[in-house]
Amino acid sequence: MSEQPNARGSAARPIGAVRAGDSRPLEQRAAEDRVVEARTVESRSMGDARSVPELLGDLARSIPALVRQEILLLRSELSDKVTQIEVGLGSIVAGGILLFAALLVLLQAIVIALTEFVGPGWAALIVGVIVAAIGAVLLKKGADQMKTTNLMPNRTANQLKQDAELAKEQVR
Repeated sequence: MSEQPNARGSAARPIGAVRAGDSRPLEQRAAEDRVVEARTVESRSMGDARSVPELLGDLARSIPALVRQEILLLRSELSDKVTQIEVGLGSIVAGGILLFAALLVLLQAIVIALTEFVGPGWAALIVGVIVAAIGAVLLKKGADQMKTTNLMPNRTANQLKQDAELAKEQVR
């Protein structure tokens, strides 16, 4: 990892590096790093009367750090989405198994109902309907979690828009 210069121009810790004893998620550390960097850039622009080439140089040096931070945020968010897909698939599989069991019970209920017309067949029918309802709910839940709108890395996209706006303001 490359190192990011601090406000005095000296090298600081590597971007995205884990500090000793720091148990915060990578995404949170990256977001806080962006806030610190934005404040540093803001304080420089208010207190310095630097030339345009110096400002452009600072911008050129900060862009790779920003790209690395955005990549770390994207990786973290995509990891969350993969977990969401796994949970959704688990619900779909569980719902499918229960619906298959419900089909077996319902078929058994039809057979019993046709052979005896009343009695044990109705009990099996009630059980089959309940199991089918549970399976349908699980399938619906799993399918809802798999929708593309839930899988988009929205936080990263929003952060990229904010970073682009900040870069435009720094160039002015």
